[in-house]
Amino acid sequence: MFRKETENLERAEYYSAAMGPQAFLIEQTRTADLVVCNRPYDGTIDAWFSDLSPGTLLMRLGCPLLIAPLGLDAVAGRRIVVAWKDTREARRAVRDSQPFLRKAEAVFFVVVGPDTEADSAKDITASLTQKGVCCKIVAISKGRLRVSAEILKLAADEGADLLVTGAYGHARLHEFIYGSVTRDLLDTSPISCLMAH
Repeated sequence: MFRKETENLERAEYYSAAMGPQAFLIEQTRTADLVVCNRPYDGTIDAWFSDLSPGTLLMRLGCPLLIAPLGLDAVAGRRIVVAWKDTREARRAVRDSQPFLRKAEAVFFVVVGPDTEADSAKDITASLTQKGVCCKIVAISKGRLRVSAEILKLAADEGADLLVTGAYGHARLHEFIYGSVTRDLLDTSPISCLMAH
C-alpha cells in the first residue's frame, strides 16, 4: 500500500518498529516540519492507529499537526480561516502555516468575542500582506454560538478548506471545567485543521 501511494513521489521513506504507534510517531518527528493524521476514529473502524489521539500528539510533537477529516484525499488550502487570539499557540500556528498561507487565494483572520483582538490581528495581517498573503480580518461579537461554532460557520460561509489555529492555550483544569475550542474543533470540524501548540 505504501509503495502504491508513493510511486509518483521523487522520494519517500518507510519506517516501522515493534512499539506503540504513538510513541513511535513522536520519536520519528524529531526533524519533521509537519505531521498529518486523520480525525479521531469513532470506534467503528478497527485500525492499528486508532489510538493516535490528535490532542495528545499536539501536546507532545513539537511541530504542527494537520488533522484531516476521514475520506479526504488532498488539502488544497485555497481559502483559509485563521482563528486568531494573540497567544503563543496562535502565533506559532501562523508561522507554521505560512507555506499554506502564501499559496492561498484568500485568508480570513477571525477574532471572536467582545474583547476581539483586532489590533494584534491588524499587525499580523499587515506583516503577512507584505509577504504576498491576501488577508482579511473578520471580527465577530460573541453571540449565541460557541466560539468553535462561530469559527466553523465563518469557514463554511467563506468556502474555506483549511482552518489554522493555536491549540490548548489554557491549563488542563480550565479546559476540563469550561470546555475547549481546540477539543470542539478536533471533534466537529468538517474541514482540515492545521494546529500548533
